Amino acid sequence: MHLDTTIMPKCAVCDGEQFYESAGFYYCLICSTQSQDLLRTEAETDFTAQAAFSTRANALRIAGGGKSGLKSSTADQKHTVDGGLFSRNGEPETLFVLVDVILRAQVEWLIENVGARPELRDVTKNVWMSFLCQALPDVRDGVPSCLSASNGWIRILRKSDVCALSNCRWRELARTLRHFKTVKKPTGSRPSKVQRRELKSPDEHAKSVPVIWTRVAARRLTMNRVIALLMIALHLCQESTILMSDVLRWTRLLQLPCVDPADFIPDDQLVTYYQLANSHDAFCLKYHEVEWEMSVMVSFLRIPPAEAGTVPVYPVIQRLVEELNLPFSLIPIIVEIAWKLDRGMEKLRVSMRKQKDSAQRSDGIEGFVMSLIILVLRMLFGLDGITEGKIARRTYELQQLVEEEELLDIGQWLWHLSYRRLLLFKHSAIMRDCSTSMRLRSMEKKMLNERRVLKWSRLRQNVYVDENLKDLQYSFQEVKIGKYSKERYVDVAVTNRPFRAQSQSLVDLYPLLGRDFSKTSLDHVLWGQVPSRMEEDAAAKRCLEMIKKAQGHFLQHSPLVGANNIRLATQQKPVMALLPSSLLRSLVTLSAEMMEQEPSILLGQLMSLEPSFHATFPQK
Repeated sequence: MHLDTTIMPKCAVCDGEQFYESAGFYYCLICSTQSQDLLRTEAETDFTAQAAFSTRANALRIAGGGKSGLKSSTADQKHTVDGGLFSRNGEPETLFVLVDVILRAQVEWLIENVGARPELRDVTKNVWMSFLCQALPDVRDGVPSCLSASNGWIRILRKSDVCALSNCRWRELARTLRHFKTVKKPTGSRPSKVQRRELKSPDEHAKSVPVIWTRVAARRLTMNRVIALLMIALHLCQESTILMSDVLRWTRLLQLPCVDPADFIPDDQLVTYYQLANSHDAFCLKYHEVEWEMSVMVSFLRIPPAEAGTVPVYPVIQRLVEELNLPFSLIPIIVEIAWKLDRGMEKLRVSMRKQKDSAQRSDGIEGFVMSLIILVLRMLFGLDGITEGKIARRTYELQQLVEEEELLDIGQWLWHLSYRRLLLFKHSAIMRDCSTSMRLRSMEKKMLNERRVLKWSRLRQNVYVDENLKDLQYSFQEVKIGKYSKERYVDVAVTNRPFRAQSQSLVDLYPLLGRDFSKTSLDHVLWGQVPSRMEEDAAAKRCLEMIKKAQGHFLQHSPLVGANNIRLATQQKPVMALLPSSLLRSLVTLSAEMMEQEPSILLGQLMSLEPSFHATFPQK
């Protein structure tokens, strides 16, 4: 992470570096304007906002300037900070100190409960101090009243920021805030159309609530930006196992430490407090909003996007395959297809887009990996309803023939994945934000355009790719789930595998979630045959297994092998490698083509030799 720590106050007009003091103010020696801009502030080793305040005050001590300005500012600060945001041990604190406490608690919680790296403390400290060096307000004349007044940090935020500045459980407050009287800040711009409409038709609730000042700036602190700073620190630490959906889920379950405005609402706001206390609807942070704030913070802190916004894709693929309880044989196929789609793709970067575009759909890593998983499943099974039913019936017939292994039932698996998908989006809150269908369509379009170049039929040996790929939106996006009321929603403890833990807690309600699909086989799909020939292939596979047993019996009891052991003067059993089933299968297929016979008929003729094997070399 590249963070500048140099300190140099400069004039915003002429870039001058020399100032003189007059009546507590500093003026440029060149242009005589009071327009100095402190671009950087030296970061202290102590991870507190109070140290940043003192550092910024010390930065104003220039040669020949004296210390009267500093004394007056500290005196004004002590005078105006009384009755601040909240008090801890009798000491009032401001908004930045409040966020400092929140970040400290969040980092310690991630390290102690989730298993994050201890290096997260130092990285978060550097990111937070870099933000303070650029975003702290000018406190030369004391702390501004909007930061020091009682509950002032609520008044300076917009209505959307108040809801986002907590892990709140209420929605009525947002409805109430829509009727708040919104006025233009004296030094701000003209209100928007929505604000002007609210000015023309104020609600009666506006008479008993404080005025909310509206302003848009990258320096204003919201809970979205606090989470964005935490996610940037996690990316810098290369914590690929902790995703943004995990952080949002922990925030929603009231496990990740956050601030709750209900604890700081004055007693005179009885209507708002009543609505806060008697509401049960959850209002959580938005995925696309935090993602957009990450891009804003990366640009604001001047951190290289390639360093702060990259997430390794392979660990996420492996984790989601395990969480969704899919066969592990899908992992190499998904990785290979991801490599073919985006050549050389190993990491996913945080998009640098406008908030309007980001609000429509999000480029989250979870949505990208889910699209890859869906694309691979479409290529393997052809989830279009009709083919799906055929494969389910053929799989059941195959299971009756092949007894030594458990095959994957696509019909039962589809219902299983439907519940898993519901639980995935239920806990990560990315259903409407991460557009899986849009990404899936773009992947399919790119795959179909480059099919001849990439040779998708040879992408993986013995992988059947359906040429008639149909839209998955109606068969997978619109999942038909049974009754799923709020009473059946179960909050599970913090774990690195939340979806499987949630499924285990709902096994009694949904028996389909009790089956483990991670150890099932995909051989009937990877053979590369159409469903109509699966039964013949199953019989052929069973015959090949019997041939291997006969071959092993021959190697163990053949007199020629025993004579070879005597000649070598050894009493050990012969170690001779058996022919693999794939080689046997290719030999039988080649022989059948040369003899112009069906492979099954030739296998039947070969299997007639098995009784002679047992008769010649009986088992002891």
